Amino acid sequence: MRILKVINNNVVSALDDSGQEHILMGKGIGFQKKARDLVNQKLVEKRFSLDHQEEAGGMEDLFAALPLEYMQVTNDFMAYVGSQFHISIDFGIYVTIAYHFFEACKRVKQGKKIKNELLLDTMNMYPREFALAKIALKMVEEQLNIALPLDEAGFIAIHLVNLRLHGEEREHTIRDFTDRVLLIIQEECGISFGELTPTYERFLNHLRYLGRRIYEEKGFGEPEEDEFYRQVAEKYEKALNCARKVFAFILNETGITLPDDEKMYLTIYIQRIMMETEE
Repeated sequence: MRILKVINNNVVSALDDSGQEHILMGKGIGFQKKARDLVNQKLVEKRFSLDHQEEAGGMEDLFAALPLEYMQVTNDFMAYVGSQFHISIDFGIYVTIAYHFFEACKRVKQGKKIKNELLLDTMNMYPREFALAKIALKMVEEQLNIALPLDEAGFIAIHLVNLRLHGEEREHTIRDFTDRVLLIIQEECGISFGELTPTYERFLNHLRYLGRRIYEEKGFGEPEEDEFYRQVAEKYEKALNCARKVFAFILNETGITLPDDEKMYLTIYIQRIMMETEE
């Protein structure tokens, strides 16, 4: 992976071998680096994969102005939020929260205060998000030694509401994708999915991971031929015919052509499940 742009000493954008852009964070990762330098993978502490190159537009400049301590407190808080909501955090919301911390602390230092007219409504309507926002205030005070007013918790809570709703929508999309793939396999192979066997459970986990790659990362880079896939295709013809229906569904639904290694995994899983149901 090579550096595309040094945002600051601790943040760079980089391109992987498939041409996908990532935002990489880590202490000193951009220090004395320039475009096209290799990334020191040992320094990578956090990675954001961008769906499109323009997704980071404008946000990189905001991020470049943030001191390291604001990135760190944001990192700690968003990791906690992600564990509570069971969702991944994208670059956009990360920068939004980090910059909000920065501006809120600047207002306190300058003796300015913005009254949150919707504070009580936010507390009553979104108690879970408001409780998390109060934790954010506590983290900021502990790490930056700045006490933010409760009004700021209301503003942060609304950011978290939007994050949760977006995350729930994304999880619903992935669940729907998994269900539709299982239905295709059930109809094409005559398989009835019932008991959660170890193979079936691993297959479900693989489908969820595949769904995240499709709907969150939006692609797999340049497809490469895989000799193992050709061998699997020749050996498990019936499973491959079933898998081809899944490949076609994914292409139709998303415009994404699966690489050979993913086709191989799906075919092998279908073969194993067919064998288990025939026993």
